[in-house]
Amino acid sequence: PDLEGLRDVVVTADERDVYVAALTSETVTMITRTNDGYIWADSLTAGPVQALAITDDESTLYAGGMHGLKAYSRDTTGQLTELTSWDTPVNGLAIAGDWLVLTDDEALVLCTHGSDGLNETMRIEDPTLAGISRPRFTADGNFVYAVAYDTSTVVGWRIDDSSLVEVARVSEQPGLASPDDLAITPDGQMVYVTGFCDRDIGIFERD
Repeated sequence: PDLEGLRDVVVTADERDVYVAALTSETVTMITRTNDGYIWADSLTAGPVQALAITDDESTLYAGGMHGLKAYSRDTTGQLTELTSWDTPVNGLAIAGDWLVLTDDEALVLCTHGSDGLNETMRIEDPTLAGISRPRFTADGNFVYAVAYDTSTVVGWRIDDSSLVEVARVSEQPGLASPDDLAITPDGQMVYVTGFCDRDIGIFERD
């Protein structure tokens, strides 16, 4: 009952804990691994949440939706406790080191995160990227990619100091008809994009 309208999943590095964002149920649900397999552990009311991201040290989980953004502390057992919240609308989240990127359909925002909260360093608002969502970092944390659903586009930026420099943009290619998610291989060589309307996967090689 707490998993209706699944939108995002985060798995800890040791694969012990799984956190699931459920838009319709308005929950963040924790599933944990035991000797008998994975079992439900807890569900927190989080509003119509669409995106999750966990810090590199796995001590903080962010959960966002168009209603706002919440930060939860995570203890050694995997349990979550709400720390703070913001009214910022969110439809996508990604974290790499001290960087946090969020999207909200109209903009992609680069922030630093830490004990002093979120500090915006750059915002990109571009009409040709309407419906922007699903930001993803490369493993080295130096590049971030996102998809724009309304304009059938995938775009990438390099993080340069506290700025974003666009390095790639592809539109109207097979697999990009209303893209709704993307994934980057661990070695950073390939980008996979799912096209909702053409029911296809676009495969792109990075140089």
